[in-house]
Amino acid sequence: MSRGSWKPDMVLKQSDKWAANMKIAGTLPFVVVIVIAVSGLLGYVPGLRLLGSLNKEYIPMAPSTAVFFIILSIAFLLNRREVNRSTGLFSIIFSFVVSVFGFVKLIEYYFGRTSSFEEILIGETAKLGSIPIGIMSPSTGALFFIAGVATLIYVAERTIGSDKVFSGHTFGLLACSVSASAFTFILAYVYGDPFLYDKGRTVPMAITTAIAFLFLSMGQLAVANRECFPLVFFTGNNTPARLVRVFLPLLMGALLLFDTLRHYYLPVTAGPLVLAVFFISFSVIVCLVAMRTGRNVGSSIDAAEEALRESEEKYRLMMKSVTDPVYICSPELTVEYMNPAMIKRLGRDAAGEAC
Repeated sequence: MSRGSWKPDMVLKQSDKWAANMKIAGTLPFVVVIVIAVSGLLGYVPGLRLLGSLNKEYIPMAPSTAVFFIILSIAFLLNRREVNRSTGLFSIIFSFVVSVFGFVKLIEYYFGRTSSFEEILIGETAKLGSIPIGIMSPSTGALFFIAGVATLIYVAERTIGSDKVFSGHTFGLLACSVSASAFTFILAYVYGDPFLYDKGRTVPMAITTAIAFLFLSMGQLAVANRECFPLVFFTGNNTPARLVRVFLPLLMGALLLFDTLRHYYLPVTAGPLVLAVFFISFSVIVCLVAMRTGRNVGSSIDAAEEALRESEEKYRLMMKSVTDPVYICSPELTVEYMNPAMIKRLGRDAAGEAC
């Protein structure tokens, strides 16, 4: 963008673009979750096991898990636009059921139950080693409890109204918790050391479940109020938000790349040399990105200052052309400006004097 080409209506265009992007981002993740959940259910059809587990050595997604993903995703999709009160009420009820179910699974694990109430309901199940198949993991239950509460807050705020600031921050915090937890479980699978596979009959979270939770939380964050945690740190055109959007993904990507290389490809003896090369390369990349970002931010600031100067100049010309005497007082009650007609009437320019 060249200097002087910035116009105030560009802010509105950027806002409209943001809204359009968020509309897509607030729909697509939930659709992906539903697809993953349906695939998880199809995984129990003979010959389609990999749809629910991605690997024959991994536990598949439980049917109850798939159903709850579909419920929560539909609850968000139905309540994203204008909320029908009956739709909102049903969404609240089903979200509450999901939360209670997840909480019960967590309590079971906490008190050391050797069998789940799901096994009582569905009877004998197949096993992967000593791990029963088709039973929800306690870690999955914990995340469903959090995600269900987040859904309750979102739907209740839109249906019956509540403190938008408090509910917005709480909703964002819960969605972040689900996202961070799901990301951790996915990384454990990527590194070939998934959690809870060595805990006897304790059911681990399936990798498909972790992926679905990640997309679910992404959808939740996309529909959250952009002024609430954590979106307030990422959205908008202010300098801190723009820098965070650039450097946080860069830092996380670099750390993941290095750890992946170290875990899979690098011999132990090459550690110090490779570490040095990696961090020198990363430092160069950061410097280049910082320079590019600085130029972009600086250009935006320069353009905004130029637009402000143009606006002030237009305002001065307008005030000079007014034939009636006009003066402007500051909050400290001193004269900030007097137009020529006022100076002519008063006989002097009294700028800086008491109003």
